Amino acid sequence: MRHLSGSSGRRYAVDDAELNSGGQARLYRCRDDKGVVRVYKEYRTPLADPADIAQLTRIQQVGQAVVARAEAAGSFAETADSSVNWPIDIVRSGRQVSGVVVPLIPGDFMRDGKSPRTLDFLSLARANPPRAAVRVGVLIRVCDIFAFLESEQLLHGDVSAKNLVWRPSPSHAYLIDSDGIRSFSPAPAHGVCTPGWEDPRLQGQKIRAHDRYSDRYALALALYKGLFLNPGGPQYVGGTWSRASGFPQRLDPKLRGMFARALDQPLATDDRPTAAQWRSALQAVYLDGKGNFRRPALDVLDTYAQGYRAAFAQPKAAARIPAPAPAPA
Repeated sequence: MRHLSGSSGRRYAVDDAELNSGGQARLYRCRDDKGVVRVYKEYRTPLADPADIAQLTRIQQVGQAVVARAEAAGSFAETADSSVNWPIDIVRSGRQVSGVVVPLIPGDFMRDGKSPRTLDFLSLARANPPRAAVRVGVLIRVCDIFAFLESEQLLHGDVSAKNLVWRPSPSHAYLIDSDGIRSFSPAPAHGVCTPGWEDPRLQGQKIRAHDRYSDRYALALALYKGLFLNPGGPQYVGGTWSRASGFPQRLDPKLRGMFARALDQPLATDDRPTAAQWRSALQAVYLDGKGNFRRPALDVLDTYAQGYRAAFAQPKAAARIPAPAPAPA
């Protein structure tokens, strides 16, 4: 066990064994000087750029305040602002940042208490996802989180299935890998992204890194996959943009139009719907005035998704295709 100090002055006892790891960092369970279990995210390459460190410091200060307030109120991971795995402390090594401390992902967002229940398990037919009522409930909460970030003029930058986790009951979502959150302005000059979730403007070298409009694109892609269980999505094929296809015939026209605005024009920006607009549309289509689900609208989703479920219902198909791999926190 080793002991580290954060910029806040708090001390952490860090386990020797890795909790998880990814391409950018290793994760270790730790305990702060009040006995609260946290996670130390140690960067494989320390952060050295002063501008990046300044942005991270600002986000850490926001996160520290949000988490402290939510934990005191007993509402952690229940409100939109606290449903983000904020960096709450920074560990420095000289002028560089060697890692951050983040909250432990709540247990009800984990599968068998071991690995995060990522969006793969909500949106891939082969993973036996829940019925439409649960999926819609989770996705509305995803929109809540991003509507909050947009209201604060913050972007995540690496929205993907691996960075969104969820629980079935009551339906909720939690955004992880959030130490890369940045301000809208200046737009990021560099960053990471997940294959299959790249903003087409980045693929076309129109931007240097994901920006706030990239978050909007990826949110629409998450909704496309989560609502319909559609595999794949829009992409460049031989230099030509292949639009999203495979929508239910009886899908609400407003929702269909929003997907067209979000996904049909690869270089569009302002036309991409905001998280608040998506939330309002989902609530209008799938919930009544009392907050109850509209069964006919859900039946459209369940009937459509059944075609994908049936393709993986055969024992041979299930044996050939493994379940999604767990993602790092």
